[in-house]
Amino acid sequence: MLNEVSIQTQGPIAPLAYRPNEAAKALNVGRTTVYALMNSGELHSIKVGGCRLIPVTALEAFLAGEGVCK
Repeated sequence: MLNEVSIQTQGPIAPLAYRPNEAAKALNVGRTTVYALMNSGELHSIKVGGCRLIPVTALEAFLAGEGVCK
């Protein structure tokens, strides 16, 4: 018999990263703007497989005017 592990959480788990379209909604800008910010290096992103992700810390740093946060 397999051991079952149960993880209990208090409500929904906050995301650690967003896809570009989700980041665009969070920033209230267009998806094209998010891609331009990533291409210029103003907004840090990582590639996971074929998917581009923007860490929450990168969004916070961008909004704080701190430049690229890795």
